Amino acid sequence: MSLENCLLSRREPVGAPPATSTSTAIGIDNTNSAQDSATVVSPEEDVENVGADKTAILTRRMDQSIQPWIAPLSSQIRGLFQYFANNIAPVMVLLDISNGYRDFILPMACQDELLQRAVAVVAAQHVGLRQPALHAAAEADRSMIISRLLRASSIGSPDQVFNPATWATLLVLLVGETVTGSPEYKFLLQTLFTMAKNVKSSGHPQLHEFLLRQTDMFSFLGRSLLNKDEGFKTLSHPVDSGVWLPSSVRADAQHNRTLWLARRSFTIGAQIYLMRMTSDESSWHLREELRRLIAQAHPTDPGAHGFVWPCFIAAADSTEPEHRAFFTHYMRAIHSNTLFANITKAIDALPAIWKSTMKKWTETLPDVSRILIM
Repeated sequence: MSLENCLLSRREPVGAPPATSTSTAIGIDNTNSAQDSATVVSPEEDVENVGADKTAILTRRMDQSIQPWIAPLSSQIRGLFQYFANNIAPVMVLLDISNGYRDFILPMACQDELLQRAVAVVAAQHVGLRQPALHAAAEADRSMIISRLLRASSIGSPDQVFNPATWATLLVLLVGETVTGSPEYKFLLQTLFTMAKNVKSSGHPQLHEFLLRQTDMFSFLGRSLLNKDEGFKTLSHPVDSGVWLPSSVRADAQHNRTLWLARRSFTIGAQIYLMRMTSDESSWHLREELRRLIAQAHPTDPGAHGFVWPCFIAAADSTEPEHRAFFTHYMRAIHSNTLFANITKAIDALPAIWKSTMKKWTETLPDVSRILIM
């Protein structure tokens, strides 16, 4: 059964009592603004209570060179788009003062059926963390999308394969891998890197910059999880500042401070990783500096969700109970705000890393923690 059919099969009449906890319907009610923390979806909420005004998010701040025409969408898809905009898009950028997932991905998804399905699947995957009955339908649609991408790559022309819509679809699917903590991200990650090398131009500079910077982010965070040699090569270079905020966006003093904290924390995280790869020297001084930096931001502050990766790297390299406890607690606090399952699965992998003494954790990381940590 498809995701939308799963939703339609539980359509309730107006005035019906709330759905029970066994319902396969998604509880999407009036959600908060995109700057709010992740909305906790309750099974008791009414999935059909999605007003027509929900489509407003699709055209917000949208550049006019991307067509603003809104295709006819079912109420279920509109609700999933709104859920994606409010609960997933803000987590995928450091600062939500500019968000290509809302400004570019959602409008594109109104015109590209496969991208539309990908957005709906990822939203459903996030809801499915609280409503497991939806999980099977979301995973079935995810598999269908990947199958269609594979089929298109074998029979389609280069223009049909290497284009912005397919690039965006891969990005969205990888977002879903972080939502669920799936170990099956490696194929999508490698395909994303190939896509970025072959799409010469999107026809829209800001869209192209967004797709490229998001790919850079996945590259920086993901290559060390593919193998240690790729990790060494990638982490030896500083993070491009464009990963954190588009070059066209102006940041105020508070935003600049958050940007500085993020850049510095990722630099320290990379230094810890490289130190462990190349020596047996203690990283205590780097971990302590990172702890002091991160402690300046509450886990629910804007931008703090971006500290998952450096926290994990520091926790993995920690030998002192105090550092292990601090970085683990910080990650748990971020998870309580975003609900992304990759965080809890990363935390669950730490005891095995700490217990291993035969090899350095940088060598065993791709096997011990088979999830996309970010």
